[in-house]
Amino acid sequence: MKLFPVSILLLIFFACSSPCHEDGFIIKGQIKGLSDQYLYFDRDFHSDIITIKDSFFVRNGRFTLKGKLREPAELDFYTKDFKTFNGHLIVENTSINYKSSTGIDAIEQVDGSFSNQLYQQYQSTLEHCFRAYNCELNKQTQAHLLQHSLKLVKEYPQHPVSLMGIKHLLKYLNTGQGSADVLQQIVRLLKPTFENEPEFKQLQHFTNATALRQEGTPFIQYQSQLPNGKSVRLSDHYGKGYMFVNCWASWCGPCREEYRYFDEVYNRFKGKGFQLVSISFDSKKSSWLKAIKQDGMEEYINLSELKNYQNSISKVYGINQVPDNFLLDKNGTIIRNNIPAEDLMELMEELMK
Repeated sequence: MKLFPVSILLLIFFACSSPCHEDGFIIKGQIKGLSDQYLYFDRDFHSDIITIKDSFFVRNGRFTLKGKLREPAELDFYTKDFKTFNGHLIVENTSINYKSSTGIDAIEQVDGSFSNQLYQQYQSTLEHCFRAYNCELNKQTQAHLLQHSLKLVKEYPQHPVSLMGIKHLLKYLNTGQGSADVLQQIVRLLKPTFENEPEFKQLQHFTNATALRQEGTPFIQYQSQLPNGKSVRLSDHYGKGYMFVNCWASWCGPCREEYRYFDEVYNRFKGKGFQLVSISFDSKKSSWLKAIKQDGMEEYINLSELKNYQNSISKVYGINQVPDNFLLDKNGTIIRNNIPAEDLMELMEELMK
């Protein structure tokens, strides 16, 4: 699902003097408080190397866009500084009226696009769910968010908005929070229509990674480097007792705050075979080593591939943000995922009984 693909001729006008083609779109927009200037948007949303930008001019707070799409697509448009104004809507081949204003409290009003209406209803449902859980993303929140997504997909399995909604939701989800069964249902419903789309492949990878993190699943065969450069296999340390594998980075403030909890657990149970493996997502060795020393982590098993989010742990388990963690038994089997730092002590006390 490309956003205004380069292969599509998109015509941009300040004033549309001729009627729009029946199979095309026309957007008549009004942005209160915006001075005469260009707004920019991306022509090829999926370009990993070069993003081709296009623009249209806003005069007296008004603009008109005219063109044709193969399917509904997202349009993000913004001022050159990315601050004065940012707009978003789902465009489809129809007549669309758009109204907004500058300022952080701006409210967008879009009429004429069923796809945009569907997307906004979905987003509103998710926001309500987040608020119901005090905006805390945990296993229960994630389960409810995915249930809402499944409802949308069941009703509109062939509509691009179903895939758009999932794509944006994945940014906030964690593969360690479970719900693999619901994700697999969503994948099956979307696959016939969107199998070759990049967003679907992202969803499929996230779903597979979630399944790999299910409790009772063996941890991957992981090999990495110690601070002295020596390569070690994590499996070489199995057999002693529980192993807590923590993913972090020196530049991640919340990650480093958590270690005060982990250190208490480590000191309490290290005599009973408890091991703490600290896997850094750093890319600079100097930053990694400095943080280890500053935070007193020398006694842990410190490992890093120095590849940031391109490391093997992140790729296999779909980790898109740190901190994250795994608790393994003595055989290297995952028994818990993404444990809140403050809950680890209570969990270990229960397991050590």
